[in-house]
Amino acid sequence: MHDRRGLKHRAAAESRVVPIPPDLVGILRRHVDRFGTADDGRLFRSSKGNVVAASTYSRAWKAARKLALTPVQVHPR
Repeated sequence: MHDRRGLKHRAAAESRVVPIPPDLVGILRRHVDRFGTADDGRLFRSSKGNVVAASTYSRAWKAARKLALTPVQVHPR
């Protein structure tokens, strides 16, 4: 369910740079300022500090799709 493997073709503790738009940087910084991070550095965690369940992500994406997409895009035939 939750992948614990490292990045492909990289050492275990190695990271990589992933460019993101400045607006998203601002959103994430405000999120961290407001909510902090989990003990292991994750940005998102459950109310009890655990890993967010896949079913929670699924419900959030389903709701977001309804807000962002047209009905035909949400329910293609």
